[in-house]
Formats: sequence, C-alpha cells, structure tokens
Amino acid sequence: MRSCARGYYGRHVSEEQIKALNEVGFCWQLNVLVTFEERVEQLKTFKEKHGHVRVTTLLDPSLRGFCSNMRACQRGYITALDEVGFIGARHIIPSLLRSTFE
Repeated sequence: MRSCARGYYGRHVSEEQIKALNEVGFCWQLNVLVTFEERVEQLKTFKEKHGHVRVTTLLDPSLRGFCSNMRACQRGYITALDEVGFIGARHIIPSLLRSTFE
C-alpha cells in the first residue's frame, strides 16, 4: 500500500494520513472496472435508497459519472439512428399515446 500512497514528486503520505483516508473509505485502487450490469444494480440500489435516479456528484460521484456517460451515449445513438431514419421507441410511444387517448 505504501507504493500507492506516493504523492507528486515522490512525496510520501504519512501513516496518520493513510489511516485518516482509510477511515473515510478512500479507494486506493485506480481504474477499477465495473461492468454495466453492476452499474445497473448500483442504480437500482440508489433508487431504493433515495426514491429517484437523479444521481448527483454529492450523493455518488462514481455512479454520477456512469449516468452522465449513459446519457451522452444515448444521445449519440439516437442522433445516429435518426440520421438513417430508424424508427424506435421514442418515435412509436408518443404516437401510441396519442392514438390511445384520442
């Protein structure tokens, strides 16, 4: 762990600082890969706890990053599919609602 606790320019973090960081749940590993399925489960747990899925950086910075990335990807896919004239749920559902309630 000592090698993970090296700061900029080779400075070391003291044992007291390491202990304080551990006490607040500091993650010493970098680039921990989390699968999409694990993130969805985390999002379900978040919704159970908070009653919504409006994830903020204050509530869960890691999950907030995932949600932000998913929104960006979704927009990218929708734009690409729209460009080729793909008919998807966002086109069909409004027309179904209109015909259902007319």
